[in-house]
Amino acid sequence: MLWPSQLLVNPGFEDTTPQTTPPHLGWIKSENAAFITNPHHSGFEAIEVDTGLWGAPPFGPPQSYAYQQVTIPIDASHPILRYFLDVQSSVAGANAVDTLTVKIIPPQPNSFPPVHVIPTMLATYSNLDNTHGARCRKGDFDLSAFRGQTVTLSFTALINSANPAATRFYLDDVELSTSPPLSAYMRPC
Repeated sequence: MLWPSQLLVNPGFEDTTPQTTPPHLGWIKSENAAFITNPHHSGFEAIEVDTGLWGAPPFGPPQSYAYQQVTIPIDASHPILRYFLDVQSSVAGANAVDTLTVKIIPPQPNSFPPVHVIPTMLATYSNLDNTHGARCRKGDFDLSAFRGQTVTLSFTALINSANPAATRFYLDDVELSTSPPLSAYMRPC
């Protein structure tokens, strides 16, 4: 059986219609994550997963997210995750203060008592990964271990710096494909 090469809905964030109620088709984002028109890699939109508009002590550090549930067919050939990431930061120092984590969350088993599932961390980026405005390809994560499952692909930013606007994480052209990359022109950083 042939499967579509791109498994994600709205991979380039071009459809900015909010998805807040089931069924969730495409990206679900926190209120403080924003669809933006610049900077972006291609098309007209990207997503900023870090706006830092809320959350300060004693409520905790600002956190924002974008996620999507996706089914990886059991006979999918080489499911690979790739995306463009632009990290812009004015945080000084040699410490990772603001972070963006990329993870795969497996399905929750239907059991009693409930079983806690452990996400698979694919990558963590921080203010130290400043790309200075360059849109760089990241990823090349092999997701073959998740074939036959409906998983959640999650991007979560945690902003701990004193200035919530000090670090920005911009994502665009997220690709989960089962064939050679759709974006062959992507350059790694």
